Amino acid sequence: MHGTVEAPKAIEQLICNALSEGLEVTVGLELPRVDQQAIDLFLDSENLESARNMVLGLNFWARQYQDGRASQAMLQLLEAMRLLKLSGKPVNVILIDKPSSSDRDFEMADRILTEVQKRPSNFFAVLTGNLHNRVNPGGTRMGTRVLAELGKGKVVSLRQSYAGGSAWVCLSGEGCGVHKLGGRGTGEVGISFDPALPDYDGIYEMDSIHGSRPARELHLTKN
Repeated sequence: MHGTVEAPKAIEQLICNALSEGLEVTVGLELPRVDQQAIDLFLDSENLESARNMVLGLNFWARQYQDGRASQAMLQLLEAMRLLKLSGKPVNVILIDKPSSSDRDFEMADRILTEVQKRPSNFFAVLTGNLHNRVNPGGTRMGTRVLAELGKGKVVSLRQSYAGGSAWVCLSGEGCGVHKLGGRGTGEVGISFDPALPDYDGIYEMDSIHGSRPARELHLTKN
């Protein structure tokens, strides 16, 4: 679910766990790959304020239309990756989306697979909306294509589940904003696997979710 505090935070926690196991990590984010160079500079910058302003000045982050991906929580995830990298941790961040493509799932899968070839020993953690990471035999989603190439033993697809809360989402007739959402979760936090679950290998269960507003508001408030 885009536009939540919890999804980027869960990825951060997963990455820290992988690093604690001595793994090198690559993080894939559903953000425009055209901004890759700017994000690379951000991750290497020792000045947080100038680095943050650089990101907030990018078109995707500064535009009026916000779908939840350029959220304050996503910016905090990038800042956490920056701190890890500056401290010498083996962390890479790749942007996988190509919004102009007629087949975004193909482009995202291709981007991930290319990076896997470059860093075959890395642990990859990829955060996308829950349509893209579906794994269905014969399907065309990003997850299915990655699974077909790498095999079952190397790919795990999780669906975010929650008991309720809110998220910054764009709803037909209501526009984009923090909207209350119902949930089907149990309220128990953790990862569970279910071979009978359609489209995914398991669930990343969260207690409740909270909407994360666009990061552009940080820039607007400052000025």
